[in-house]
Amino acid sequence: MLRQISEDVRVNLKDRLREVREIIRQSRHDGSGDASILREATSHLPPFPGKGIEGLLSHAASAVDEALSIAEAFVPHERPIKVDGTTVKGLGTYFPVGIEDRQLDAERLFRRDMYYLTKAVLAGLNIDNARIHEADFAAVHATMRKRHGDLLAALAAPGAGLQAIAATCSALLVECLNQRPVRFAETVPGTPAGGRALDIS
Repeated sequence: MLRQISEDVRVNLKDRLREVREIIRQSRHDGSGDASILREATSHLPPFPGKGIEGLLSHAASAVDEALSIAEAFVPHERPIKVDGTTVKGLGTYFPVGIEDRQLDAERLFRRDMYYLTKAVLAGLNIDNARIHEADFAAVHATMRKRHGDLLAALAAPGAGLQAIAATCSALLVECLNQRPVRFAETVPGTPAGGRALDIS
């Protein structure tokens, strides 16, 4: 069924499901989720009638989270076994020039690799309050092809050197900053509000 749905709808659906899963994890009864985030999000609402029902709902959230974890274990993943800087492919792999048949596969590979690499970087920085959207990585890829086709063509030209690579990487960084595939739930300690240092990292 998912193969019949367009790629854009599929990517957006995956992002929304990840957000729902995160909310479920935060509502677990055993405290493995961050209850303070849930309390903060619902602080403006009137108190819930009856603590028994609230406990029952948190147990239900735990059961749903465990069921989703079991189901996830049976779903084949395209995720790399080890995610680090060596996982990332070359720009020519992600942006093949003049080969339209390979563009969809290249875009899919780009957003998948960037998603898992970003997840690994955030884990290395001990940042767990961020949401990564694959749809925004897909938008970065599309924008690079649309706005910076000349840079990508220069990169593929014979004898392309460090200057062509640097120009393409700079454009890629700017497009990532514009699309913001990583969104932070709250201000991360040690960074100024509205500052882009963390986004750039």
